[in-house]
Parts: sequence; structure tokens; C-alpha cells
Amino acid sequence: MKMTPTKERAILREKWVNHLIEYFDKLGEDIQRAKSNEIAFPVVSENGNEYYIKIVVSVPTGSRDGDGYNPYDLAEEYQLKLENKRLKEEKKKKEKKG
Repeated sequence: MKMTPTKERAILREKWVNHLIEYFDKLGEDIQRAKSNEIAFPVVSENGNEYYIKIVVSVPTGSRDGDGYNPYDLAEEYQLKLENKRLKEEKKKKEKKG
């Protein structure tokens, strides 16, 4: 059966949201479906404060300039960003010391 890319992505998103619901439900979490592509559940921090974890599932199509979504490139960019941040913090500490 031929379907539009939009419908195909919606089916994939629904499948993976349901997988996540099943997974967190098995862990005993109080899963709430907040949107068609979003789940959330309460958690308690080490200090006893209550927060919520929100998970949003998307099937990205890429940028408007025609580049497809590539999580490997994004992960590499993120690692570089973290490394640059670490180097800047190191430099600041050295300048503080003298």
C-alpha cells in the first residue's frame, strides 16, 4: 500500500511512542501521554524535589535547504562543542591562577 511520507512518519512516531510507553510502564513509571508525540512522567531528585521527565518523539526530515537529517554529523558537532567549552573553562582556570 502506497502512503505519503507524512503518514509514514506518523506511523513510525506512533510505533516508537508506544514502545517507550511500554518500556517506562514496565519500569513502574506513571506515564502520561501529553501529546501525540510526547510522554511525560514524574520523578524525584536526589534532594527529594519532584520534577517531570518529558520525552518527545519526532521523525525529522532534514533542513529546508535540502540537507537530510544526519544524527552522526550532529553528534560530532555536539562533541566538538563540548570539547571547545571544556577548553575555554580550562583556559579561564589557568588565567585565574596567574
